[in-house]
Amino acid sequence: MKKVFLALLFLFATQTTFAQSEPTPTPATELRILVMRVFEPHTIGIGQPMILLTYGPGRTEEILLKKVNKDNAAFNAEVLQKTMERIKNEGYVLMTATGGDFFSTYIFEKK
Repeated sequence: MKKVFLALLFLFATQTTFAQSEPTPTPATELRILVMRVFEPHTIGIGQPMILLTYGPGRTEEILLKKVNKDNAAFNAEVLQKTMERIKNEGYVLMTATGGDFFSTYIFEKK
């Protein structure tokens, strides 16, 4: 019985410690990371092609793209290029990028 009590006490103490050690949220004006997700589904019915920019909590922007096909490829690429140029002009630098069949993710940091 004593071991069970000590185990529960230990769990409570560690949970309390972790809950108190979480970082304080940074005000949106101080956030320096921008996440850009590009969603281009190749199958009709999966969703609207778009670029989603996330600057921080409550501050997102959606930029709609055209349906993915050979006729719209140049238009979508141009929208992506203009968006990346705007991000660069806002003072962000590309840190990393990754992609798959439907999603590409770009992480930028403000310098």
